[in-house]
Amino acid sequence: MSSSKQLDVKRFLKLTDGRKIRIDSRVVKIGDVFIALKGTRVDGNDFIDDALKRGAIFGVSNRSSDNPAVFFHPDPKKLLIEAAAFILKHSKIKHKIAITGSNGKTTTKEILASILSDYGKVFKTPGNLNTEIGIPIAILENRSQLAECDYAIFEFGTSKKGDISFLTDLVNPDIAVLLNVGTAHRGNFNDETELLQEKCSIFETLQKDSTAITNGDDKRIRSMISELSCKKLFFGQRNGDLKIMKFDYSKNNTFVAFKAFGEMKMAKLKGIWNSGQLLDFGAAYLTALSLKIEEPLLNINRIILPFNNRFSVENIAGIILINDCYNSSLESVESAIKSIAKLKKERTFAVVGSILEQGKYSKKTHEELGRLLNFFDHIVLYTKDTQVEAVQNTANIDFKSSNPEEVAEWLKKNCRYGDLVYFKASRGVALEEAILSFRRRLQSGE
Repeated sequence: MSSSKQLDVKRFLKLTDGRKIRIDSRVVKIGDVFIALKGTRVDGNDFIDDALKRGAIFGVSNRSSDNPAVFFHPDPKKLLIEAAAFILKHSKIKHKIAITGSNGKTTTKEILASILSDYGKVFKTPGNLNTEIGIPIAILENRSQLAECDYAIFEFGTSKKGDISFLTDLVNPDIAVLLNVGTAHRGNFNDETELLQEKCSIFETLQKDSTAITNGDDKRIRSMISELSCKKLFFGQRNGDLKIMKFDYSKNNTFVAFKAFGEMKMAKLKGIWNSGQLLDFGAAYLTALSLKIEEPLLNINRIILPFNNRFSVENIAGIILINDCYNSSLESVESAIKSIAKLKKERTFAVVGSILEQGKYSKKTHEELGRLLNFFDHIVLYTKDTQVEAVQNTANIDFKSSNPEEVAEWLKKNCRYGDLVYFKASRGVALEEAILSFRRRLQSGE
């Protein structure tokens, strides 16, 4: 192969400057760059021709090719990571903030970015680009913004042991935030201790002048980080430098009272925030204080929860719909119930699908879910994924179906003015199909 077709980091950065990086040929558009990665089920090398036909300006492969638009690198994934590391090393970022947790990562990231935007230039990882591939892509695509930003906020996700440690080494944050360690994704780990260790690895590169911020209500986390030499700050409902004291709703606003370093404060937040989201607010507020932001509430009224499928509340034809299907865990259901208890409503309905990625814990998880769901007056199971049927061991079910239209039809027949319907399932279950059908029936009066 000609050496002119072999890529190193600097040449790769020059060629990709300002372009979208794609690893799925189906979403390639004109001018994009396609990186051929080998996965467990498919090999991206098999789709380079398709990517080029769709308009990719060039592709990167670990296979030799006579096509002048295909560049060679022995490990395209490594090239992505090394290029991202190069960008961060040569940037002038004042503070790198990493956020992880079983629930609330994106919400906390968005709140913090909104607060900090009044005090400097902010970069935040887009959407849920929070993996070992997603974060390097986000860095590559936003290098010009990163070059001069004051605050760079990175969301870290994990689906297996070592993911967060890898991302921590790549980003090397000076502020690390661990929101919580719950049951989400626990089926991907040997046990809950391994999951706890995975989450806490976000702190492993912190130096003495760095800051660790975490949930003060979780004794396991406090114990794990007790030996850290850096500054440690805590938020929570019972323990912490910042404590959420109480909250309530009026019309379409949330009023929250909290104490920060002994000083009582009140905030009026637009929209209906559940108790878990208020803890995310507390984590973001505390992070801002750690950065010497004097008044994080300066423009707090502009923070609205726009995040699709995350406890999104709407009223259609007098019936309250809550779409909480971005993902699912026992902890997020419990947070939702605390908030639903405060909302004005008549009867309550829960429409639930499976909590995925529970592995050997699946039966236990869904039986515990059933116990939580006994709060509701009526329970509907969406059985597209059958793991949720274990809910029947601990709760009485009114109706179940794997057909979203049947679920919507049952709800339409049984709900009346003033009722509240809560939808909850993991993303892979696609419960949104039932929500859309039910919403359509309410709007049309079918």
